[in-house]
Amino acid sequence: MELSPEKRMNIYYYSLAMYYFTRKIYKNALENFHKIEFSEFIFKVDMKNHMLMTYFELKNFEQALSLIDSYYHFLSNDETLSDAKKKFYKNFIKIVQTLILHFTSSKKLSTINLELLMKRDFPFKEWVTSKYEELIRPVSSANIPKGSMSKAS
Repeated sequence: MELSPEKRMNIYYYSLAMYYFTRKIYKNALENFHKIEFSEFIFKVDMKNHMLMTYFELKNFEQALSLIDSYYHFLSNDETLSDAKKKFYKNFIKIVQTLILHFTSSKKLSTINLELLMKRDFPFKEWVTSKYEELIRPVSSANIPKGSMSKAS
């Protein structure tokens, strides 16, 4: 069975986007994700997850929050996914949303809620764990470039 030209292009753009995502070339990944037509696209959920991570990596938090809103509604209205799968993906959405809140807050927030969310079942645990570790990693003098610290006289 041969793919229609539209489906073939969607697979092509999706493959390119995934290639760029894994290479951490997030701007190019996002450009290719945006070229994909959503009608009947079989990788909708996976694409939305990767787009969300891409927005996060690019620190495009407004776009990420907008995607979270539309993705949540998509999952709520989708009739093909089981309730368990919907919960699985909604857990991911919630934890990324909470990470964004922590990364964008001007004050230090408690990580207790985030730690509780990390115990749930969700996709891309390794990626989420790395973002969580970035959040809780203390800033040490080892991370400050030489010459940036003034000596006390």
